[in-house]
Amino acid sequence: MAVLIAVLVVTLAPPVSQGTIRVRVAGVIPPGIVSHVYIRFISVQLHVSGFPGSSGFVTLTQLLPRIDLVQPQNQLTLDPLISAKISSGRYDEITLQADNATIVNSNGQSIPISIGKSVSAVVTVPVPPNRSGDVLVILNADYVQLISATPFISLSLVQAVGA
Repeated sequence: MAVLIAVLVVTLAPPVSQGTIRVRVAGVIPPGIVSHVYIRFISVQLHVSGFPGSSGFVTLTQLLPRIDLVQPQNQLTLDPLISAKISSGRYDEITLQADNATIVNSNGQSIPISIGKSVSAVVTVPVPPNRSGDVLVILNADYVQLISATPFISLSLVQAVGA
């Protein structure tokens, strides 16, 4: 009986393999009156393809660095916001949860600002076993909101690309 159960488990259970997901975030905010727009994300969630919308989310729990949405003009590559091991498979949505933001004006003054809490994108990201899946999320913000008397940032998705 024990052998039959073992054979059934090995035959019917899905293989558990892992790959690596790399999430990169870029901004399309040009330098000017605002020199830097620093954002700290507190979580990255990926949705497993095929699961209902309310379930199937995988939360990446690695400590996330602060990123600058004002990119230098000559920067050719982006460091990942996060690179983490996850179950291999296909993912169809990403959500970035923001925690706080700070702008630095051209005078060097840092100003904490209010931030909309999350941005989501529908994107197909395959993560093959023992390989990597990459996501590039490109964000924009309303420049007028950044330089208003009470600065606020509302992130908008420009594009999300999975590879």
